Amino acid sequence: MYAYSELYLAENNIDDYNKNLPMLNWKKVYEYNISAFESLCVLGSCNGILCLSLFIPGAPPLVSNIFMYNPITREKLPIPDVRFPECEDDPQFRSGFGFDVSEKKYKLVLVLLYKLNRIPIQNEVLIHTVGSKMWRRKVGIVPDELYGAHGQTSFLSVDGSLHWIAVKYAYERNNYELFIVSFSLGVEEFTYVPTPNSLVVNHSWHHSYHYVLGVLEEQLSFVDSSSCNFIKIWVRKSDNGKKCWIKQIFIQKHLVCRWGHEFVTPIKLRKSGEILFLVSDDRTKSKSMVSYNTESGKCRSVSVESKESKFRYIRVIPHEGSLMSLRSACGLDRDT
Repeated sequence: MYAYSELYLAENNIDDYNKNLPMLNWKKVYEYNISAFESLCVLGSCNGILCLSLFIPGAPPLVSNIFMYNPITREKLPIPDVRFPECEDDPQFRSGFGFDVSEKKYKLVLVLLYKLNRIPIQNEVLIHTVGSKMWRRKVGIVPDELYGAHGQTSFLSVDGSLHWIAVKYAYERNNYELFIVSFSLGVEEFTYVPTPNSLVVNHSWHHSYHYVLGVLEEQLSFVDSSSCNFIKIWVRKSDNGKKCWIKQIFIQKHLVCRWGHEFVTPIKLRKSGEILFLVSDDRTKSKSMVSYNTESGKCRSVSVESKESKFRYIRVIPHEGSLMSLRSACGLDRDT
């Protein structure tokens, strides 16, 4: 979890979690000394490694102070700064950080969508392979659908690919269509992942935020909380060598959400069979955390506390801790 300039890690305390009112104790693991005009930006997370940067809205087109960070060991590893192309408006950008299983290398990906000389939506992809000293550019390969992606950052590095969920307006049908856009870190190309066949999409922009991607059982998952009555979760698994969506979990929404209009994001599937959800209310901008037991069907609130800070503006991301050295994980020890 991070709040503008501070980064916190939830300690997995089994005793506290097994109480009637489970509690997540957040410990501050990083604080960035920044001005009021700057913010700490999480560009991605993979295998216990975070990719962070300093972002200044409205400033010259530069992403600076980029570095990899292990919250467990507190080790940092710098990544070269990157400059955006000159454009009329501030570019929209998407980001992701993952592991290329073919090259055995970590890669940071920035997707830029911008206007140049009033030409609508030009795009390019900036790719940095950790261990190198440069960024590579690929122009014109980004699907237009990614312009309507929900969320700037993809925290979904699954099977060597990054994933975003996106919405695009279909003029011929006068509604919005839902897409899952994938970027392969190996071949460095975009593809589409089909949505679940049994999914009934509510074709409005407001309801599109109820469709969320996550990772459960180390597999890509799809959450539909658009109904006032139920939350449906699919997991993308292999069936006879072919990937397909399998409806895994069906939850009565009133157990997880207080009002029924909230949308949920899966954060972690615990060994006990409990799923930790982040519940977001877009109307009040409030967030809460709940734990749902898939075996008993029971749900309970999770208290979020920290002795070091009072949380006001927060964002929660899934993260698996690792004690591995950054240099070892990135293969940089072999270069010395």
